[in-house]
Amino acid sequence: MPTTTKLPQGARILAQRLVLPVARETAVLRVNPALPSDPALRAIADDVAARMRFAMCAAAANPSAQRRHAFGEQFHAFLASRPAVMRQHAAERATALLGSPEVIKRATFGRYMSLAATDAAQLGPAGLGAKVGTPALDGQAVSAAFSRLTSALAKVPPEAGTGKVVVKSGTLPFTKLRLFVKRVRCIEETAEIGSDEILMSSVNSDPLGGTWIGHTWEVDGDMDEGDLVEYPGLGHKVTGWNLVTTKGWPCVYGTLLCMAEEDDGGFGAFLKYVWGEVREEVQGLAAGLVAGLAVGAATANVLAGIVAGVVVAIIDFLVSLLTDNKDEVARPAVLTLTLAAATKAYYDWAKLTSASGLTGVINYRFDTGHYRVLFGYKVFTS
Repeated sequence: MPTTTKLPQGARILAQRLVLPVARETAVLRVNPALPSDPALRAIADDVAARMRFAMCAAAANPSAQRRHAFGEQFHAFLASRPAVMRQHAAERATALLGSPEVIKRATFGRYMSLAATDAAQLGPAGLGAKVGTPALDGQAVSAAFSRLTSALAKVPPEAGTGKVVVKSGTLPFTKLRLFVKRVRCIEETAEIGSDEILMSSVNSDPLGGTWIGHTWEVDGDMDEGDLVEYPGLGHKVTGWNLVTTKGWPCVYGTLLCMAEEDDGGFGAFLKYVWGEVREEVQGLAAGLVAGLAVGAATANVLAGIVAGVVVAIIDFLVSLLTDNKDEVARPAVLTLTLAAATKAYYDWAKLTSASGLTGVINYRFDTGHYRVLFGYKVFTS
């Protein structure tokens, strides 16, 4: 059972100064990864993000429109799970963006700005991409950028040994990777009357393209400013993966880690769908520009980093649709762990075999509240 530490009222202010360990600077762990900086890869990411934004705005502005694609059904199911005030704000905000001046529409919707919103209602993101065709991008530049990114992500530092899987006699290979939440601290409670009831959940993906929703658990039903929930041992297990070691490097393990004051299953279900939809769109667009680019697990996992950046951008946009203040909604955190080898030396270098594992910190801010979460990854032999 987790241990909840409650501080005396007079110690609440001091508690705000306590800081959990800062995430280690490593090449493998990313928290809320940014969109790619390379111009060619950024153009792919921007195009998919613009397509998704247009599809969401068209659906939000026309909630009663007939929906003939899975994205529309998923998005409207998500909106139906939101409070009425958020649904109204989403409709108003989407309508305003669709009718905004050209410079704003171009920045928001890119080359999809000239399409009618009814097109999005009929076609969905994939259909919109087919309607406007492949963007005018330099396939050679995309291919070169992809090669550079592949080499960078698959590089094994000299101190981490070779990238080959080496199993010595009498030893067991590492076969499992697990993610844990170790501590949750309430820096500042939300504006709700009374203590906060905090729940957490996850959406996860593996290097082979599988995506699933993790379990939802209650961190604590009575959290006040300064309270700390600390899980025993390695922490509360969020999810786990079978380590992929035979499909080419790098391998990317992704998680959307969500926090809410109440059951927010609608958000998790929609984000799971968004993750898969974005992955299909990014890989499809890249394959249309460079023949054979989206073939093979290693290639797909390089693109997974781009996908994660697009998902972060879409979450930000989605939150802005729902509310005027982005901090009114608990914004899920996107985590990616990118591995380039399966040796013990590499896992040692990445801190995945250490006593506490490879750790990182997430700050959730919503409804004037502030929660800090310490998480960790660790590899296991079984």
